Order: sequence, then structure tokens, then C-alpha cells
Amino acid sequence: MNRLVGFDSAASYYVMRRIASLNQKDGIRRTIIVSIEQPSIEIFQLFHNLYLLSAGQTVYFGNISAANDFFALNGFPCPALHNPLDHFLKTINKDLDKDIEQGFANSIPTEEVINILVQSCKSSDICLQVQREVAQICKQDGGAMKEKTHATFFTQCNVHTRRSFINMYRDIGYCWMRLAIYIALAMGLASMFTHIGKSNGSIQARGELIMFITTFLTVLTTGGFPFSVEEKKVRLWVFERERLNGHYGVIAFVFANTFSALPFLTVISLIPGAITYYIAGLHKGYDHF
Repeated sequence: MNRLVGFDSAASYYVMRRIASLNQKDGIRRTIIVSIEQPSIEIFQLFHNLYLLSAGQTVYFGNISAANDFFALNGFPCPALHNPLDHFLKTINKDLDKDIEQGFANSIPTEEVINILVQSCKSSDICLQVQREVAQICKQDGGAMKEKTHATFFTQCNVHTRRSFINMYRDIGYCWMRLAIYIALAMGLASMFTHIGKSNGSIQARGELIMFITTFLTVLTTGGFPFSVEEKKVRLWVFERERLNGHYGVIAFVFANTFSALPFLTVISLIPGAITYYIAGLHKGYDHF
């Protein structure tokens, strides 16, 4: 979670307290996983468990209250009146602009500090308990966990198309507001060219009406795009994050958004087009329409 940027300390605390309260909402126990940068001591104390990583290795995993004792038992106690989380990060962070050979704690190189904490974590009771629970889950699932593979192109398109369709259906501004606007425009256009007739004098009026309809259809081609700039930014942000995580590619994204938008574009095109066509009396009969 990196959406606390721009918040002051009080606002950040109330936001995180609200999120932390969701674990017992409606009498349902929930597991809330948060990745947060440099929380204050008040926010830090809202969490129950802490998971520390360094260079992809688990340095600590366990209760928040036991983290200080874990570091102290391994020779890296938190100084008095210091934020414990700042102390943890400084101890295991080897990317800081400092003398790597000297290290941070007790003149021990940072790499050695990390190795000490990693080995201690592997032999801890909570780590052994997690390993036992994972083994139990594997037995219940009928064997060891297999390596996950990426979804096929068809699955990516199918899942993303359904999700995009539901989002478009629920978004009032995407389809329904557009439909109302174009119905109003079609009624106004049809009232201007009501019963234009079939004589030679109506040729110019028919040409004008066809040009208006063609212009509307050109504008309708933008119906597959987000209704607002903010919505477009959100969709692009979600697409970028999911593409980098390997969930789907650019081609699947384009196909899915195209297919999911087709039903809405069809409705927006047919209903206003039918109103204009029949009220104006361009040609009788369903076949010509």
C-alpha cells in the first residue's frame, strides 16, 4: 500500500486505523496484508504481525511485540527512544549510502547481519509452525504444490473481458448516460426532419440528415474509451501494474476491452439510429433499416 503519499501523519494514522478495523467488520475475521513505507510508531502499533524482507530473504516473521526481542537476542537491540521499525530497516538495509564493510550494528558487515537474522528466523518456532501448516495444506490438496504457470491467452481474454464488461455495466457514465444523451439528440434530429418525404426536393434534406447521422456515428466510436480522464488514468494504472505482474499482455488487454465494449456500442448505435430513421421516414420497412 503506497497511497499515503501526500497525507500528514494524522490523516495517515486515521486511514490505517480504518483499514485495520476491517479485520473484524460484520463479525467476519479477515486477513489484511499491507506493504507500507516508513510508517510512524502509531501506525506501526496498529499491526499484529510483521514480515521483514532483505534481498528476497525472510529476516523476521512474527508478532509485532516480539520483533524487538528477536533483534535483541541476536545482538542488535533497538536503542532507547528510537522507532523500532527505523532500527529494523537500518539494520537489514544494505542499499543505504554507507560503509558496507563497516556495517551498521556492532561493526559487523551488513551481509553478515542479514545472514545471522535469516538463520535465526529459520530456526524460530513460528517459522517451524508455518512450515508444518504448509505441509499440512499440501497433504490436504493431494500432494506437493506444483509450480504455477501463466494463464493461456484465451483465459486472459475471457477473464479480462468479463471483468471489463461488469465495470462498464456498473458505470453510469460509460453507457447509460451516453445512451440518454444520444436518445435526446436523436429525438431532436428526428423532429427537425420529420416526414421529409420522397420527392426530388427532399434530396438535400436527406443528405443533411445522413451527414448528421454519420457525424454521430463517428462520435460514437469514442464510446469504447473511459468516460472521464480520471477513469482513464485509473484503468491505465491498473493495466500497467497487472501487465508488469505477468497477468496478461497488451494484445489480450486490447482484445478484451474491444469485445466488452461491443454490446454497449451496439445499443448506443441502434436505439438512437432507429428513432431517427423511422420518425424521419427515410424508408419504410425493417429490411432497409
